[in-house]
Amino acid sequence: MSRIYEAWQKSPLLAAKVAMDRVAEYIEERRLGIRTAGHIRIESLVENPRENHDYTPTSIRALRRIFDHAGIAPGSETLVDYGCGMGRVLAIACEYPFRRALGIEISPDLVRIAQRNLARFRGNRKCTHVEFWTGSAEQFPIPPDATFFFFFNPFGGDVLTRVFSRIGSSFRDHPRRLRIVYVNPHAFQRIAPDYPWIRISSTFSFEHECIIYEAGP
Repeated sequence: MSRIYEAWQKSPLLAAKVAMDRVAEYIEERRLGIRTAGHIRIESLVENPRENHDYTPTSIRALRRIFDHAGIAPGSETLVDYGCGMGRVLAIACEYPFRRALGIEISPDLVRIAQRNLARFRGNRKCTHVEFWTGSAEQFPIPPDATFFFFFNPFGGDVLTRVFSRIGSSFRDHPRRLRIVYVNPHAFQRIAPDYPWIRISSTFSFEHECIIYEAGP
């Protein structure tokens, strides 16, 4: 309800769209066999949240539009979802031909829920290789085959800058085409000029703004 109220503060029409999204997502999650909806305060998940943010999932409609627009090349893309939470992004990503998908999450409790959701997932699986890494995101060792990064405002401050420093180092050490999806990008937009190796490729407007950045050829 909090997100509907926030949308109402911006526009009654937006609030109506958000409410309709919630109903559609409830029906779709029942069909897919997963439960990922909700808003959970980060303080209830970890003792020292630092710059990590609350859990809130991206809408399923938005995810499918993003992945459809991206045009995932079969068997050649590796997804990294920063702040994977209960696994909604990973579940929907399984409907696309990613080579593998990696979920990064600081909360062990959310990782266990995400693992259960992926085990129960009844969608049309095109990606069957899903892994999880538990810990603070700036410590995650980015694999050289990672090409598609997803963020829904999972953290800010030093954590965010260190994560992008790691992505930049990985890009320089292993040149390749990268795509970075950033939902609700306000925190990142303040520091985006510090990373001239990425450029804006596309923008979308859902419940939150979404920017897709690219690097490489």
